[in-house]
Amino acid sequence: MRRFSRPGFAAATLLILILGSPRAPAAPSFGASSTPAPTAILPPSTPIVSAAEICPGPGSPSVEFVPDRVPDLFEQQILDFLNAGGSSERLATSIRALAIPFRHPEQEFLEVRFNLVHQDVTGDGIPEIVLSLGFAGFYQGDYVDYRPHGLVLSCREGSYRRIGLFPFVELFQTGDLTGDGLPELVFMKELSTLDAVVSFFTWAADSFVQLAVNPSHDFAYRIGIWIDRELHVPLDGPNLQDVDRDGNLELVFARLVYRTSDSREARSGPLRDRREVWGWNETAIELERWDYDPPEFRFQAVQDGDDLTLFGDLGEALASYRRALSEDRLKSFQLFHTPDSVLLRYGAPIPTPDPAERARLNAYVQYRIMLVHALLGNEGEAERAFRLLLESQSGSDPGFPYAEMGQAFWNAYLQEGELSSACKAAVDYALRHANEVLIPLGSSTYGYWNREYRPEDICPFEDGGG
Repeated sequence: MRRFSRPGFAAATLLILILGSPRAPAAPSFGASSTPAPTAILPPSTPIVSAAEICPGPGSPSVEFVPDRVPDLFEQQILDFLNAGGSSERLATSIRALAIPFRHPEQEFLEVRFNLVHQDVTGDGIPEIVLSLGFAGFYQGDYVDYRPHGLVLSCREGSYRRIGLFPFVELFQTGDLTGDGLPELVFMKELSTLDAVVSFFTWAADSFVQLAVNPSHDFAYRIGIWIDRELHVPLDGPNLQDVDRDGNLELVFARLVYRTSDSREARSGPLRDRREVWGWNETAIELERWDYDPPEFRFQAVQDGDDLTLFGDLGEALASYRRALSEDRLKSFQLFHTPDSVLLRYGAPIPTPDPAERARLNAYVQYRIMLVHALLGNEGEAERAFRLLLESQSGSDPGFPYAEMGQAFWNAYLQEGELSSACKAAVDYALRHANEVLIPLGSSTYGYWNREYRPEDICPFEDGGG
């Protein structure tokens, strides 16, 4: 993916789903589109193959997997079954047959969550059996609660043995995220009926190791995204896709915003649903890009332009900036510093648009248009944007600090001929004039759930933009 370097089963949940046959996922779209409907969580797509074809010799055709009621014995029972020549297909059928409907005449029910894939995940040319199993309910008068566990079983010297154990997680999908030719194992653990965490494991020499997940430095959505090498995701919808068609898979999902029915957005600021792409960066899984629903407020169109610039989508960035400049349908946002208790009781007052906001944002946008043309190597267009910025602002105008910052950028650009030097000059100015440059763009102006701007966000290309 071309992008520029940037700054910066829950205890109460007993419902267990039996995963069905693979289906083609619906890909979240990127661009000015509405949030797609969440897609079903998909099982791994590799066909199940008879274990007897790969490892132990075929056993008696009558061999059946009859699981014991004691969950701790399940692993050994599975190994004994496979080593007797039982097939993974029959294993899957037998485990799924354990499910008892909730309206069973004997007042029993047993809900089973099971997934299995037969695939080489260690690179030795011999497919492993990767599975996860969990169940809960009332069975023969006893309450049974076996939290899902993941297992990797490998055939070595004619028999199966365990080479991987993953407690309290379920097999979600497998696929090559790192580009080394080996599929990674992606496991999921439910936190509630709405959200979950996923973890990523890969085979390294003689064991599975967990891939690191970088914390997201992305503004408002950074809280709760990264939990101890796990990635916080919505329960429904995540899927592995090759978004940028480079041969490596990314984890894609829609992060839906929780919205209250009261007036607290008057202080928190407006939020939008967005789609996220998480991929491998040679050292960790990280947030590669995101894409929001279309803007309702002018400052959101500006933020979209900043994001698109960061991702290297410079033509789209210019279009978003020009939309912020010219579209009258985009609203002004007025933040209220009113206690939640007052807002909940009386509601939010009708906002009075900030008369200085549009002029202030226009100046910042002209600066960013200059920056984008410099990134594109269009010096003539960059200079034209710079001249428009200077001509539109005077010392008393709310956008004047952005004109001064643009002057610092342009002077350094002309003197050094390097984008990195120009960015350093702009960042230094923003650092020295944070109250005039950064605060008007951040959460103090647009609500505590919106992004904060740091100096380096003003021109995040001090390495030259490559």
